[in-house]
Amino acid sequence: MTQTSISYAVVLYQLKISREAVDRTRQILEEVPQVQKALENPTVSMETKYRLVERIFPKEIQNFLKNMCGHHQAANAQEIFQAYQEYADRQENLLRATLCYVTPPREDQMENIRRFLRKKYHCREVKLHLLECPDLIGGFLLKVGNREYDWSLKGRLQQLEHKIIRR
Repeated sequence: MTQTSISYAVVLYQLKISREAVDRTRQILEEVPQVQKALENPTVSMETKYRLVERIFPKEIQNFLKNMCGHHQAANAQEIFQAYQEYADRQENLLRATLCYVTPPREDQMENIRRFLRKKYHCREVKLHLLECPDLIGGFLLKVGNREYDWSLKGRLQQLEHKIIRR
């Protein structure tokens, strides 16, 4: 991630633009790549880019996008939005994690996982992304950043296999 993208992300956060507006903008740029290409294309006039921004994106983020276009940063939009999410999460003491499962967890299990993560990472809130992974055989795998907590049957079998091979 470039320092320029991080700087834009910090400014975006300081402008207090809602996460919903940022997420919606990110989604539009991902789902309609032609819009992204038009905003970063140097042959498209600034006036045309501004009209496009005003017609498509949430009002509260339009000036920020125009500024990005004016400073030729539209090509870095996805990186800026990723940096924004990471910065906003740190500022708001929020942790994002992925829970891979075979059988969807019950609500009490979800709360226990959130409690474990809040205590382990000293955070205020935990957002869990749920992902069905039938190849785990049973149990679950919890991913936080580059750390993994493997309570899956597949993981246990691999651990057992490694122990047997070492003997």
